Amino acid sequence: MAGELRYGAAKEGAARLSQQMGAVLRALTILSLERPIEAEYAAIRCDVERAGTPTGANDLWIAAHARAQDLVVVTANKPEFDRVPGLVVEDWSIP
Repeated sequence: MAGELRYGAAKEGAARLSQQMGAVLRALTILSLERPIEAEYAAIRCDVERAGTPTGANDLWIAAHARAQDLVVVTANKPEFDRVPGLVVEDWSIP
């Protein structure tokens, strides 16, 4: 979700951070949403709602994309993603 990263930088109102985020995104391969991801989204949303731990819509899409393609989610918001069964999550912000 490149949009989430750009939003975070824009929300801070820091031009330098926005430029840095643009450079990071240009260096990454941005994956498109493909059909299995929507099924993962539905399953994950049902799981977290049944558990009483609703998760934000954008985070659900990030989790669905990662789980559908066996990817690791790297985030400073690890507790939010730890709610998702079967998702591998790492926090690289911890020294």
